[in-house]
Amino acid sequence: MTGEGYALWTLALAAALWWPVSHLVWVLSVRRLERRLERTLSAAARAGQRRRAWLLAAPVALAFATLFNLGADYGSSIAKPNSHHLHSHPVGDPKPPSLVSSLL
Repeated sequence: MTGEGYALWTLALAAALWWPVSHLVWVLSVRRLERRLERTLSAAARAGQRRRAWLLAAPVALAFATLFNLGADYGSSIAKPNSHHLHSHPVGDPKPPSLVSSLL
């Protein structure tokens, strides 16, 4: 993958993940605060938690997208061996000695 393609796919994935991640962070933070304060939050407090969640979700989504695309790029560049080469010996290489011949 080229550098531009990697950056483009990373930003696209981060943009797609941003809203679900921000919503998850917002829900968890509102529940935590309501449980700690033992009351429901006001509309202003919820709006503040939503702004905080939006800001926290951006680097989290970008970091996940970067790591995901890095792993996807690495996984596609690994050479896969041919199955017919797994059990054959190249010409000229001796077969490894057997246990019986090494004891004699």
